Amino acid sequence: MTVDVRKATLPELVDMARDVRRDVAARFGRLTEAQLNWKPTPQDWSVGQCFDHILTSNALYFDTFDAVLRGTKETRFLERVPVLPGLYGRFLIEALRPAAARKMPTSPNFYPTQSAVDPGIIDRFLAQQDHLMATLEALARADVDLGRVTMTSPASSVVTYSVLDGCRIIVIHEQHHIGQIQRLLDWPAFPRAQAALP
Repeated sequence: MTVDVRKATLPELVDMARDVRRDVAARFGRLTEAQLNWKPTPQDWSVGQCFDHILTSNALYFDTFDAVLRGTKETRFLERVPVLPGLYGRFLIEALRPAAARKMPTSPNFYPTQSAVDPGIIDRFLAQQDHLMATLEALARADVDLGRVTMTSPASSVVTYSVLDGCRIIVIHEQHHIGQIQRLLDWPAFPRAQAALP
């Protein structure tokens, strides 16, 4: 059954994150350095840059999640403003859906490296994904209503949403870029390597 990420529970998000991990290991785990760094045009991101972007953006959420788990999460002024967190959360989740018509601009905080990416980035992603799943599982066990705890977006100090929506945003953001990566592999000019692609 397909889960609507806009309403996904934490256990459902753990399952979705596990699916992402499995797909990445199976489909992209044997890419060569040349494949990871190939771009259709100089302006496009490579496969490696997409993974670097995911790693960078995901990492910026963990301090907030850890503070929630420790019970030390402080509430900033803008996080107390009613209505806005719900609006921002719904907007971002909708905008990041793979079928969304409009492309979201990338925050400078989330820009990927401009250097060549080494094949170890896949293992780094898989390790971070294990940490993400463990964190989501810990949040699911916590005696906290995460739909009522507000956080500030790592992308912008004026954007707030619930911690639960933050968890949803991470997962749908990953799905968004996994789709982007697959489209790169589908380019006719994408370099083929013997026994490297599934």
